[in-house]
Amino acid sequence: MALLRIEYTKTGLLRYLGHLDMVRLFERGLRRGKVPLLFSQGFNPHPKIAFAAPLSVGYSSEAELVEIEVEEGWDDQQLQTVFQTCFPAEVAYRRHRLVKQSKSLMSLMRVSDYQLTWSVPEDSCQSAVEAIEGLSGLTSLTAVKKSKGKKDKEIELKPMVHQLKLLEKGNRTVRKSVSSTAAVEVSVCELRLFATLDAGSESNLKPDLLMKAIASSIGIEGEAALRVHRTALYGEGGKALFEME
Repeated sequence: MALLRIEYTKTGLLRYLGHLDMVRLFERGLRRGKVPLLFSQGFNPHPKIAFAAPLSVGYSSEAELVEIEVEEGWDDQQLQTVFQTCFPAEVAYRRHRLVKQSKSLMSLMRVSDYQLTWSVPEDSCQSAVEAIEGLSGLTSLTAVKKSKGKKDKEIELKPMVHQLKLLEKGNRTVRKSVSSTAAVEVSVCELRLFATLDAGSESNLKPDLLMKAIASSIGIEGEAALRVHRTALYGEGGKALFEME
């Protein structure tokens, strides 16, 4: 048995593909590429494929990780060709390595880096900038976390935010806002941000929950458009997850 850790992208329209569909995409792509996958035992055997941390629908990424178990002796240098010929261009191979049998990627993962593009109403732009720049000075920032089948829970976000900084304040643009009754044009400013947030099985903060809490704190009503792009995954001590055993 050989364990391969693969880094790949998820971009374009495929950012709207849910996790279960991504699992099926990998199973079909690897089978089509004749990769000799190993299967679990039992009544319902399935390929041994394990992802680091599922992306929320709508998020893109340049640094996703997956581990696959294959038969010993398979020429893993074929992987790049398999991705080029059997996967959509939006799910692109970046690199891979052989790893020893290790803990699951999810259990090793601690934080993620993100690039965010936040579109806020033009009249709230300065307040949003001040809220971002003043976040480190806050003693508390809370949000209500909603989970299917569970009671809503108020959680403290501040300890899960390692970094949030403004990279660029974009120009004014006009967006269409669609409600149940009409579509109207709204003037917005785009703020480009960099964030490092808790991610993994022990503690996890999604960027949209953080930005919703900040929006609420400065009186922005409704949903402010947010584009999320994940750029890196890390384990304990800030070590790149791709390199960890």
